[in-house]
Amino acid sequence: MTAEFKLDIQGNTPPKPIVAQFAKAPEVGKVKTRMRAVLSPQQCVDLHKRLVAKVFTTVAVADNYIHQLWVSSDHSFFHSLMDENKHTCRSSLHYQPSGDLGVRLTAALKQGEAQGRVAVVIGSDCITLTSNYIESALALLKQQPELNTVIGPAFDGGFVLLAIKQCHEALFEGIEWGTERVLDQLIYNIELLGFKYRSLEPLHDIDRPEDLSLAESI
Repeated sequence: MTAEFKLDIQGNTPPKPIVAQFAKAPEVGKVKTRMRAVLSPQQCVDLHKRLVAKVFTTVAVADNYIHQLWVSSDHSFFHSLMDENKHTCRSSLHYQPSGDLGVRLTAALKQGEAQGRVAVVIGSDCITLTSNYIESALALLKQQPELNTVIGPAFDGGFVLLAIKQCHEALFEGIEWGTERVLDQLIYNIELLGFKYRSLEPLHDIDRPEDLSLAESI
């Protein structure tokens, strides 16, 4: 079933969209590895935690969608994050399946589609991503029924947000994750599938040493 902004059979409001925030477990040597030229392994972990927490506390406060935290593996950091913010943030913890990033993103997007909901996936590297940015993507999908996908591009050639009504298995096929070709390859797949899409204004991810100045505010 394609997730659309439709009234349910009782004539009530449509089901709330799902916003799935993806986050890696903060393990030494496995996060922010491109920062190793200027940060120690532990500093990379500390930066990663700050970024995850910043995105979580920024976007998990809205009432217009259901926030979910999709993590790579179980870790006390995630439980502490949710417990410390339980009075202000509304979220639930989910575990990413095994496989490459495309497989994991598909799982989250398909869950939303199976529930008749629009699904949005975001990362945990963009501290300027706000609930308003997410809601602007959802508004485009609502206002333009022909649209299937809204992309939030990243300046480094990736993306910080992907909002979808219908997810196809081939959406992430052949994408070279972690490269500057990700966005172009994603758009190529979208067009190949015949989906209509729109892009939001690009935002900065914090992935490389030259991005560190952007993290000074957190």
